[in-house]
Amino acid sequence: MVLTHDYWMRAFGGDENVIGQTLRLFAFSAPTLTRIVGVLEPGTHYTGTRTQDFFVNYATNDHYLSATMQDARAHRMTDVFARLRPGQTPEAAQAEMGTLGVIASRFLSGYLVELLFEVSATDPVTYAVVGAVLAAVAILASYLPARRATWVDPMESLRSE
Repeated sequence: MVLTHDYWMRAFGGDENVIGQTLRLFAFSAPTLTRIVGVLEPGTHYTGTRTQDFFVNYATNDHYLSATMQDARAHRMTDVFARLRPGQTPEAAQAEMGTLGVIASRFLSGYLVELLFEVSATDPVTYAVVGAVLAAVAILASYLPARRATWVDPMESLRSE
């Protein structure tokens, strides 16, 4: 949990010893234990909102701790908080993170190549075929119900309601 500076001053009197303490929150109909990991600087607000007093990682919610969410790759997520060093602009930090993202993607692409069977990770034909198949499935998924709806007599449908 990350506290806003205002809430830290109001609730804890600015006590620096709250970092690392565990609090019990009552959310999602069940008590949740969460640890205070930091305090935002005065005047800073996460996501531009000034109404929240603290921010809790989603993983503390029982829903996100369920086996389905833990095992499914599509559901893995986290928020990252960072503090800019003095003189660093947000634009420069974003550019630096973009560079790190490119490096990470290059590193991880080697892992992904091992998962592919006789297909290159950058094969344009594969991308074109997969795109065409997905488009065809989407069109078919729209066309079949629409075609079936044309077989229904409108008067019969109105009478049934």
